[in-house]
Amino acid sequence: MALTETAPPAIEEPGATPAAGTRTAPTAVERVIAAVDHVTIGRVMVGVSLLVSLASLLVLAVTNLDTATLDGGVPGTGILGEAVAIRLAANAPIALLLCGVLPLLLGLAMVVVPRQVGSPTIAFPRLAGLATWTWVLATGIFVVCVAADGSYGGAKTDLARLGNIAVGGLVLSLAAGAVCVAVTVLSLRPVGMGLADVPYFAFSMLVAATLWVLTFPAVIAHVAFIHIQRPTATDLATTGLDGISWLMRQPSVYIALLPALGIVLDAAAVAVAGRQRFRGAAQGMIGMAGLFSFGAWAQTDTARNTLVWVAVCAAIALPLLGVLGAVGDTLRRNRPRLISPVGFALVSLLLALLGAAVGLLSVIDTFGHGQLVGFGTAELARGQLFFVLGAALAAGLGGAHMWGRLSFGSQLPEGPAKGLAPLVLLGAGLLALGPVVLGLILANDASTDPAPFGAISAVGALLAALAVLATLGGGLRARREEGRDPDATFDTWEGGGTLEWADPDGWPTAVESPYPLLPAVEEA
Repeated sequence: MALTETAPPAIEEPGATPAAGTRTAPTAVERVIAAVDHVTIGRVMVGVSLLVSLASLLVLAVTNLDTATLDGGVPGTGILGEAVAIRLAANAPIALLLCGVLPLLLGLAMVVVPRQVGSPTIAFPRLAGLATWTWVLATGIFVVCVAADGSYGGAKTDLARLGNIAVGGLVLSLAAGAVCVAVTVLSLRPVGMGLADVPYFAFSMLVAATLWVLTFPAVIAHVAFIHIQRPTATDLATTGLDGISWLMRQPSVYIALLPALGIVLDAAAVAVAGRQRFRGAAQGMIGMAGLFSFGAWAQTDTARNTLVWVAVCAAIALPLLGVLGAVGDTLRRNRPRLISPVGFALVSLLLALLGAAVGLLSVIDTFGHGQLVGFGTAELARGQLFFVLGAALAAGLGGAHMWGRLSFGSQLPEGPAKGLAPLVLLGAGLLALGPVVLGLILANDASTDPAPFGAISAVGALLAALAVLATLGGGLRARREEGRDPDATFDTWEGGGTLEWADPDGWPTAVESPYPLLPAVEEA
């Protein structure tokens, strides 16, 4: 038997230059980039999405301020040039949806959902990490293209094409991340926890992921189809943008609301520190909302002028009202604590119902346009988009505060957070109100000056941006304070019932309760 001697590793002096071939410890940046831990990659997506949401809202404020300063409504007479105003107005909603709101909800899901189902990891962790960093890269490319006179409405053809490809990268990465979350809910639950037993947010993400995976391939197909035709910048500003605009119209726009419904229901349970009645019905409402928000089939005006489209767009209000009833019943039967997640939850539901009401106006216009009514449907659709995105943003901010210890490392300040929910309501409401009122007035006066309504929306965008900025600042402060409080408990709200509020070292291998509540929580 032969022995091979190996020289012991050399001991390096502090500050000495490592010898050639010596492995050095990875830096903090390298550890984050190479991370497969669901908490780390989820925090990256949450942080970047809050930053981009802030930037998108500020851009929306500027574009609406441009509208407010138009001379007699003549394009190009505002604070921005006509070309710049068109480019920013076309891309800001895309950025808010695909770079802000949806990744905020997905990032929260990556952090929270594995903990809710008692799993130490997310399914396909390397795919989750790849999806996160692909999304970050695509977001950066998209932002640069818009800033450099590219993407939809830009004049530089190469950058316009690159911006189009970035949109494909955004939806592809979001779909990949959603698959990881969905498989976690389906396959990584402990024994005894059926799908009917998972917490509401985990269940809503399962429904949302299913809809995202069914919807986003149609967006990718449009991106690829227009790209292989080597389009000009003008082509992308018209045909290219039209090919994905259906994603921001009903019923597809409601896919942003699905995770919000789960956050709202979980927030109500945390507020009362107990179980909720009619659990199966509440889950059914989430599933029904998912059914009514599939809209890849309604991409053309022909498809949207059908009885099926009318029925689907009108019926979406039913599950929203059902969730509102479930939340109201929970809060009525117990003594809810006035915590910030409840405020965000109620604001989210109110904005969602306002969005559904605007959708009903579009349905009415479909039946009676030119006879009974004649609304400005483009303005109504834009207003509805902002109502829905405002509802999803409110829920996302509420989730960030409710699960602050998971999302940022320690709890966000509760005092300031209680004032942010009304700020989001006022901001998102005003942002959406401008185009909605303009769309209603256009039925009687097509020459209406849009300046006052632009000013209203500009103020709303600034207020919503302030709420996002406050949350982002609180999150950064929470990251710095991680681990400094030795008395911090996993159950931040002293009554959170699901597994994310329990010490992972004490997670059960099997769940025996009808709803995965901790034994200390009694039936309300």
